[in-house]
Amino acid sequence: MINKISMILGIMLLIVSQSGCGKIGKGLELVLGIDQLDYKKGEDITATLYLSNPQQDTILVNKRMSVYFLELKYYGEVAFIITAPSGREVSYGVRDSGSYPEEDDFSDLGPEETISRSYILNRYYYFFNEVGQYSVQAVYHNDSDPGDGRIAWKGEIRSDVVHFTINP
Repeated sequence: MINKISMILGIMLLIVSQSGCGKIGKGLELVLGIDQLDYKKGEDITATLYLSNPQQDTILVNKRMSVYFLELKYYGEVAFIITAPSGREVSYGVRDSGSYPEEDDFSDLGPEETISRSYILNRYYYFFNEVGQYSVQAVYHNDSDPGDGRIAWKGEIRSDVVHFTINP
């Protein structure tokens, strides 16, 4: 019941924020929502990532969803590709953890179930100092198993690109 409520709230957030649709890859769907379309310079930019199982079978996933630098996939599961109005990529600053996932970071994601996590992007990425439209795409990646003999979903999936604007 809680997962269905979470999914309904997620869908409502996506409609309100006018985010793009998710992308399905290797059995999972990844949707990125932004809490608003326009921000003032220096205001927190909150993104929520929804990882869903549209399949009929349960999938074991890494639910930790820790932020990492795109080239260092072994230390996290989520990266954001953010492009500034000038076309340059916004620099990554801080990651969640510097460790490998542990057994309790994995969970079964049943059919039609969704897990989510919110991120304040300017706590992980630097230099949201340009005024104008930014684009952001989320990447979810896992190549680990829980270590107890179970096999987790492995691969990479990307969300659609979402846009937001920073005003002076």
